[in-house]
Amino acid sequence: GAAILVVLAIGRAVSTLFGAPAALLSMTHHQDVVLRVLFVMSVATLAAYIGVVGVYGAAGVAAVSALSAVVQGLVLSICARRFVGINTLPHVSAGGLRNFIAHLRR
Repeated sequence: GAAILVVLAIGRAVSTLFGAPAALLSMTHHQDVVLRVLFVMSVATLAAYIGVVGVYGAAGVAAVSALSAVVQGLVLSICARRFVGINTLPHVSAGGLRNFIAHLRR
């Protein structure tokens, strides 16, 4: 149970790195793009659930759910960049990442 929760939490945490591209697209009258992405991702996620539940059980469903959240955020971020011209992906540099890790170790 705890491992499943960790997998789900990691997936959601990673998906938050993409910002809020769905809201951005919706507020700029591109809600049709959001609808299409969410529909395709929902169908793909449901198909993947059916494919993994028999073999991997709840852990497989959790992994699919986490991966789906990350892919959905990435696809919506790419769409936001393409249709609105705004990059919702974080800017991460090697130096900034080193400083962040050093800060966490303090």
